[in-house]
Amino acid sequence: SRWDVLPGEKAENCFLVVDLVNRTGEEMELTYSQGKKQLQIETGDVCRVPLPVEKCSFSESLDWVEGGDEVAAYMQNRIQLTWAIGDDQARRFGDASLSGVMWTDCMLEALRRPPVTATVLVDGSECVEGRDAEARVGQPVQVELRLENCLLEPVEDTEVLVRLIQENTGMAAVGSAGSSGLRILGELPAGQTGNHQSCLLPLSPGLYSLLITISLKFRGKIYTWKLPHLTVNAAL
Repeated sequence: SRWDVLPGEKAENCFLVVDLVNRTGEEMELTYSQGKKQLQIETGDVCRVPLPVEKCSFSESLDWVEGGDEVAAYMQNRIQLTWAIGDDQARRFGDASLSGVMWTDCMLEALRRPPVTATVLVDGSECVEGRDAEARVGQPVQVELRLENCLLEPVEDTEVLVRLIQENTGMAAVGSAGSSGLRILGELPAGQTGNHQSCLLPLSPGLYSLLITISLKFRGKIYTWKLPHLTVNAAL
């Protein structure tokens, strides 16, 4: 009855979140995630189900349009959602169809991988999801962002915004010489790498969110996305 696309645990995946209604007169059993997960829906109940999806590569998704058949075919090949009702010999099975889902532009952006790959280093060490980077209060944190254009064409007007926000207060770390602000890298040729460096100063102990936004133009269209949530733990 309702649906949306939400970020996944990693940059390569996301979740198609759907509200499923059991309009039959019997309890329904749903199986998804390639048979790894099951749930029961009582008659008349609504259940919200997060369906994991691997994002499509940027190049393969260039012909996607809002409400188009291409994205519907891609999702139908990757979402396995089956239902079963009844017991023993009266048991019936079927596959849930996604044909009624309207794919909006915002959902398409969430389903495709970014046009360039990004690597984040904090004080020279790669910063990844699920593992805090370490810092000291009052000591500069060196943040380096490496962007690689893996496409066969250049991207233009590449812009980067790096912020370090303390999670419990919402206060931003101090940037050195404005390096935490918007930085324009310009054109990034095919197969080339671009770098952006920021020097940020946490002024109080605690956990900080490292928020990075990237924007660029490809074939006249602007693409903007945020990197997955990264954390920095600043200690005294």
